[in-house]
Amino acid sequence: MNQRRPAVYFSLQTQFENLGDCIINELVLRELAKHAHVKIVQRRAPSWLLDRLNRVDGVEIFSSKARWFSDLFRRMVTRGPIVFAFKPGHYVCPSKVRGVAYNTAMVAFCGLCRAQGGSVIRSGVSLDRYGPLQSRLQSMLGRLHTSYGVRDQASLEYARQLGAVSAHYSPDMAFLLADARDTSGLDGARMITAEVSRPKLSLSFRAQGPMKDSAYLAQLVEATTRCASLNQLQPTVVAQVTYDQALAYELASSLNCDVVRFEQTEASVRGIFTNYSESRLVVSNRLHSLLFGWVAGAIPIPLIENHPHGKIVELFKHLGLSELIHFADDLTGLPAHIGKVVLEEPRRRKQLKKIFQDQRLILQEALASCFPKPA
Repeated sequence: MNQRRPAVYFSLQTQFENLGDCIINELVLRELAKHAHVKIVQRRAPSWLLDRLNRVDGVEIFSSKARWFSDLFRRMVTRGPIVFAFKPGHYVCPSKVRGVAYNTAMVAFCGLCRAQGGSVIRSGVSLDRYGPLQSRLQSMLGRLHTSYGVRDQASLEYARQLGAVSAHYSPDMAFLLADARDTSGLDGARMITAEVSRPKLSLSFRAQGPMKDSAYLAQLVEATTRCASLNQLQPTVVAQVTYDQALAYELASSLNCDVVRFEQTEASVRGIFTNYSESRLVVSNRLHSLLFGWVAGAIPIPLIENHPHGKIVELFKHLGLSELIHFADDLTGLPAHIGKVVLEEPRRRKQLKKIFQDQRLILQEALASCFPKPA
């Protein structure tokens, strides 16, 4: 290994039962490996994900934290170029005791990394609101970052309030999917505007808020059935997260349709993306269901509440796609909303392709800027 090439240290700890979290972690690691030697520590990552990462040049996987830390501190002592990278995704305010202990340790660790001449980066994240003590710790941590990339305007403003002087806009990692055939099995750049048969209407929901109410679900089934009939589409329910499966099967039973679910296997991952490539629309309250459907050519329709799904509202607003949002308290208006989107389909597809290309470029440039340019 070239000792002058930076080494990126990354702890692969996420919700492995959530396909979205798995994919965005894979994508950031693939992108970082273009610029550095990436050293991952992981303890329980699924075999399908490890198999993918093992095929990426420049990625080294440690199953032992002791060996990973030993490698890190040895490199610090020899003054080799070091980058510590936080995982992408949504950061929530942790439980008080464990959260304070963890963030205190992270401040100390990142401070040591910076003192040794290293860098601390994050990209493609959104931020929860923290309490007073957590805010102080986050403020200290934010000042230690050399690059603090957040994926929506509200998080950007909040990161700056917390003192992250290097805070900047960095799109969601899913925008790298158009370049990652190994990840999705699809040619994303082609699929976004492909004129192919799309007979499906994909639905993907987390059991949250009104989705827990049986009367609401009955209204959703009625609205979906009408949407499908008016646009000659076949509903399909997608469960990208293990937690969503009970709701997915309940909806599918009422709609008399199939469920495509994530089963912690390579085949199930490809099956989900193939389903999206056959879908005209994806209606969801999950961000990565919307973005994965988008890259596969399905027009994303957020069906959401304003507060718990704020990260979706902020992102679609930032991208100039607020017109696609439909709020969950107006199911009777959903068929008309979808009908309008379908009428504007050719224009909308061109718009979605352009936005995806622009966001991918912004993200790639943001990550590249974290590393010295080759001589």
